[in-house]
Amino acid sequence: MEPAVQQLVHVVCPPLWAPVVWTSVGRSPTLDTITSTSNPLSHYRKCVVCAVPGSYDARSGQKASAPGGSVAIMDDLVAAMDAAASPENARALARYFKVAPGSYGEGDIFLGLKLAELREFAKPYVTSAFEPDRWLRMLHSPIHEHRMIALLVMSERATKSAKKSADAAELQLIYDTYLNNTHWVNNWDLVDVSCRPIVGSYLLDRDRAPLYELVESEWLWDRRIAMVSSQHFLRRSETADLYRLAVILLPDRHDLIHKAVGWSLREAGKRVDRDELRRFLDQYAPRMPRTALRYAIEHFEPAERQHYLALPRERTSS
Repeated sequence: MEPAVQQLVHVVCPPLWAPVVWTSVGRSPTLDTITSTSNPLSHYRKCVVCAVPGSYDARSGQKASAPGGSVAIMDDLVAAMDAAASPENARALARYFKVAPGSYGEGDIFLGLKLAELREFAKPYVTSAFEPDRWLRMLHSPIHEHRMIALLVMSERATKSAKKSADAAELQLIYDTYLNNTHWVNNWDLVDVSCRPIVGSYLLDRDRAPLYELVESEWLWDRRIAMVSSQHFLRRSETADLYRLAVILLPDRHDLIHKAVGWSLREAGKRVDRDELRRFLDQYAPRMPRTALRYAIEHFEPAERQHYLALPRERTSS
């Protein structure tokens, strides 16, 4: 690979809790600045985002080098992703993931890479132990696919670590890093690809109390992490936490939580016990958000779906 000319753009990165507005909405991956809606500048720390000209043809068959711990290796990955970018796909993804002002994905920036492409880019990196200093650079990027590939690597390493007791320390490290950085796990695809293999795997044989802290968070994505992570326990036919979390989230006002609840309930019914799901619906269907209910009963026969949809609705306090 020919060495790419690097342009280092210093930007101001907020702490985990600060809401941010990216000023380069809809623009190319070369980032100008970001601004925060809350904290003063003195509260922020500096970080570097690399904007790399597209001088490497990732579609030619060349892959990023095997990781060696250097910044240069990560720059190669950024360069390869930049070269594979598709402006047409980026525009479509920006519409699909709701980046418009006021929407849940406001300000996100896309390269236009598909998940399958990102998994290919990630392959050389999943053979080495997780190093937070390397991957936090990507996870803190304003570019969606940078965050996604960091989460893919973390997820793959968590899955590998969960299978070997000797790798428990790495799983712990990945889990801690993930929960300390959920501010950047900030769209539903990022949550759904990562929370089960990371949070679910870690908590499978541990106290599930962290899920009940996440589910009470004001951060939308923490609540979705809690709900979707509980699906991991279904592999052991454990449904208690999933149903408890679903009940807690029934009053939630966000459509993406309604979808996560309904999807999780459907999975519990399909994979473990459909009658248990029916008992849950008999009790809670009248107060469930309509989207959650429709998702939960998708695998039922039409007559049974109609039965639950026709139940009188209970008024819920706003």
